Amino acid sequence: MSRDISYLEPVVRECIPLPTKMHAAANNIQSIEALEAMIPGLAVLVDASEQPIYRPQDDETQKKHYSGKAKRHAMKTQYATTYDGVILQTSTAVEGSKHDFAIFKESVPTFPENLPHEQGIAFDRQFLRLLKYLGDSAYVGMEKIVSQQISHVSRKRKPGKKLTPAEKEYNKALAKIRIRVEHAIRRVKVFRVMGDRYRNPRKKYMIINDIVCGLVNMMRL
Repeated sequence: MSRDISYLEPVVRECIPLPTKMHAAANNIQSIEALEAMIPGLAVLVDASEQPIYRPQDDETQKKHYSGKAKRHAMKTQYATTYDGVILQTSTAVEGSKHDFAIFKESVPTFPENLPHEQGIAFDRQFLRLLKYLGDSAYVGMEKIVSQQISHVSRKRKPGKKLTPAEKEYNKALAKIRIRVEHAIRRVKVFRVMGDRYRNPRKKYMIINDIVCGLVNMMRL
């Protein structure tokens, strides 16, 4: 599999809408209308996903890749998608022990903060403050990282306290939207190379994941 991908990678990468291409296109947007067309509702949904790997032989590597939550050795990747399930960006794959929010801080799905002038007329910069980031309770604190945009994060129950009815309704409404990023990740995992235990060299993980995400995007666009 790894050898086949090495042969086909250059051709495949030219033909499909890889997340790296989508992200570059979003960062070269020339109008507000074009940004809305690429990111409907100006909403970016984020979530992280793990894929099991074989137990590393090196003790230090083994410790880093062990996911206490899943009780297995894993690689973890963050996905940023649109409402329509188009994957706009993926983070660098990291060790399974890393927290979702730590990945977000290192791989914020950035988009243009200031649009260029068009025909001498400046676009309203405040418009881009409508760009929304949506995450689950693992992303508490997101608003400090994307302070120029709106962020919606699931309410987390505090020790010894219960969520209020309003907080429960908020989480329910947010979950109905966020399910779309989970569906996008599920479509990635339909490809067994990303859904089963990862069997290829870890250094090729991002190449394989990028190509699979591009294939998923091709089916959504």
